[in-house]
Order: sequence, then structure tokens, then C-alpha cells
Amino acid sequence: MCLNGAALDGAAFTSAVILHGVNGAWQPEATTRNAAARTLCATVASLSPFAVGIPLDTVAPTITCAAAPAGWSADNVALACSAVDQGAGLANPGDASFSLTTHVAPGIETANAATDSRTVCDRAGNCATATPIGGIKIDRKAPVVQITAPVTRTFIVNESATAAYRCTDGGLIAACAGTVADGSRIDTRTAGAKTFSVTARDAAANTATQSVSYTVGFRVRSIPSAMLSVKRGSPVPVAIQLTDAANANVSSASVVVTVRGLRAVSSGAVLPLKDSAWLNPDHNFRFALGAYGYALGTKALTPGIYELQFTAANDPVMHTLQFRVVK
Repeated sequence: MCLNGAALDGAAFTSAVILHGVNGAWQPEATTRNAAARTLCATVASLSPFAVGIPLDTVAPTITCAAAPAGWSADNVALACSAVDQGAGLANPGDASFSLTTHVAPGIETANAATDSRTVCDRAGNCATATPIGGIKIDRKAPVVQITAPVTRTFIVNESATAAYRCTDGGLIAACAGTVADGSRIDTRTAGAKTFSVTARDAAANTATQSVSYTVGFRVRSIPSAMLSVKRGSPVPVAIQLTDAANANVSSASVVVTVRGLRAVSSGAVLPLKDSAWLNPDHNFRFALGAYGYALGTKALTPGIYELQFTAANDPVMHTLQFRVVK
């Protein structure tokens, strides 16, 4: 017994069977198919009503998706999914493999992000939905670094100052490291410009760095401490020592002290420099016996108070020393 199956599409033709009416009920028969002729055939022992039967598909496709990652992710997460249908087959072959994705904006941090969803249907009209998967930890926000100390100012050489900082994040801080450890002493051992930095890294590998610039300089001790007073034409015998935060003498031949200018205090006028008898032609102080000396000529100066300006090696501060010229 053969029936024409030309009206059937590919999937229906493949699954269709010959039904044989026996004793008031439809009985499926072993069916052969001729794809070229589009016929369905069965061998039967009796003649009675025959029909083409197509299995009824009432089962929706099965969807399987990967589990959400347990840890923090630095970017949106795409979870791989697959769908299969054992009946009529998927209506859209592209639904066999797809992804559910989170959509967290930059600068946002959440421990409960959810993916989008997707509905998958078969050719019989049965549909299943891949519902949003939540509880995903997405961190698209850098941690925050707060530096309390040091602050931007000038410290004295060997001044005792400790670092104070912390790193915070809505998730988990994996690392928080500064130039020195929190609570440890910062670098004030040498004069000059310094930078203190702290870098934070969270569990999602987002990083943030904050820096504070500060300087370290010397105190200057004048010898003697009282203002020098010299007659016009006589040299000004300037003698100084560089001291640290404990007022200890840290002067040394390796730290060069250089005169930078001369100013009349009353008028503010900047005057040319001239050392006495060319004892300091390079305008550098001479170091000897734990102190620095400089002889300033006064022949061209009128009576009044003057300010000698000088620097010490990498110390960024312009130091000054005042003296008086009298008739």
C-alpha cells in the first residue's frame, strides 16, 4: 500500500507513517519512504482505511546554559547556551547555539547583575524561554585610593613622618600597596622633590593609582645667629650649617650650597653679586670643618639691610640670610 506524500515538507515526510484502520483504531505500520517519488509505503494483510500520520509534537525545545561565574568579572559576562528539539525541530536553526549576556554600564559595580533572556520555538509552535540568570558579580568600577599622609608640603630632612592611606571598593580589594606600607615612615632622608604613590587592585583586576608630591629640605643655621653688620667696603663673612629636623648638623662636602641672588630689602631691587677678593668665583659656598663659608663684597652697596639668597643641592627651598651694611 503506497500513499503520495508530496504535500509534506522535509521534516514531516521523514517522520510520517502509514496508519491502517484496524477494528476501529488507527494502527501504525512499518513504513518505507521513496524520497525521489515522495511516496510512503507499507505492506499490509488486509484492505481497510489508510491515512498518513505525522507524530504530534507537544514538547518545547530543551535549553541548557552555562552557570554564572562564582567570582567577580571586570566586564560583562556572556553565558553560552544551547537548544535542542527532539520533535519537529527548531524553528530557527540559529537558536541551537546562543549566549545570554549581562549589560552593566561602565563605572557600575554590582553583585547581582542579570543576563538578558531568549525565547526558542520549534516548528510545531512549542516555545521555551531562557530566563535571565542573576547573581552575577560584575565590577566595571575602579577602586578608590585615599591618601591621608603624606600631604603636599615641605618636610625637613630626617623629619619623622608616616604614611597613612587606604583602598576601598564595593567588591573585594585584592591589593593596596604604596611606596611604603601603611603606617611606615616615608622618605625624608635626602633633600629634593618626592612622590608618594598608592595603587589599588580589586578582585576584578580593576586598578587605580593616586599620588602625592612633597619636598624635603634643610634647616639653615647661621653662625653667629644674630644678624651680621659690616662697614661698607668690608666683606660679609657668611657662615652657615645645614641641619635636619632634630637640629643635627648634616652639612657635608657632597651637598653644594650656591648663592642665587642679592636683594635690597628696602627697595626689593636685585643687585649683582660680587664675592670678596674672588674667594667664591663660582658663587658656591666653601665647605670646611662642618660648615659653609661665603665672603660677599660690599664696596658697591649703600648702607641698608640686604638679603642673600641661596640653595642647597636638591633642596627646592630658596633660603635667605639678612645682613646690614653701615657707613
